[in-house]
Amino acid sequence: MSASLVVKNQTQLEYQDDYSSGARAIANIYAKSNESLNLHFIWKQGNGLGIDLTGYKAIFTVRERKDGHIKALECNTTGDADGLITTDWGGNINITAAPDKLSAMYKTGQWAWDLVLTSKEGLSTRLIQGRFFIDRSVSKVDEE
Repeated sequence: MSASLVVKNQTQLEYQDDYSSGARAIANIYAKSNESLNLHFIWKQGNGLGIDLTGYKAIFTVRERKDGHIKALECNTTGDADGLITTDWGGNINITAAPDKLSAMYKTGQWAWDLVLTSKEGLSTRLIQGRFFIDRSVSKVDEE
């Protein structure tokens, strides 16, 4: 299966298929500290049709390094994390988090991330992984 990647509100610098890393693909994400996280991935079969992800569980985690203990951001499909992931029958995966989550991460600037999907049958796939960079913004909404 191949992964097709679309990124909204973020800048994706590098994308490649890479099974040797353990993930289906690698993508580095450059996020802005004052923006909401809004990522959209599509997982497609080799024939171009989206994989039915209905009922899949998903977790998107950002840590200081791949094997790190410090978790900067977590999104999942249950809604009990920092952000929410939704999936559908067309292979669409949408990940969203509020801007305050990214603002809190800008101090170190570079993190590691991955996205793991688990099917209804309990099979897990690390679909995409990479580095997650935070760019501190000049303009920001002042707190009142």
